[in-house]
Amino acid sequence: MYPTEHGIQINGKCPFYEARRIVFAKIWADQNAIFEQDMPGNEITPHQRQLKQWLTTSLRDASYLNDEPL
Repeated sequence: MYPTEHGIQINGKCPFYEARRIVFAKIWADQNAIFEQDMPGNEITPHQRQLKQWLTTSLRDASYLNDEPL
């Protein structure tokens, strides 16, 4: 469930240091809407599935040192 990381190059070179590692978020949802329970009655965390959809977002530094988008 880790985010996907890629780098950006223009003419074979990174335009700036942070462009070497860019994070792309994934969207997850519960596989079941009903929470199952174990023997003592505790809710079991449902399995997750990745949603396949387009997402518009700002590019962010993978080190999370900068709050501002790139």
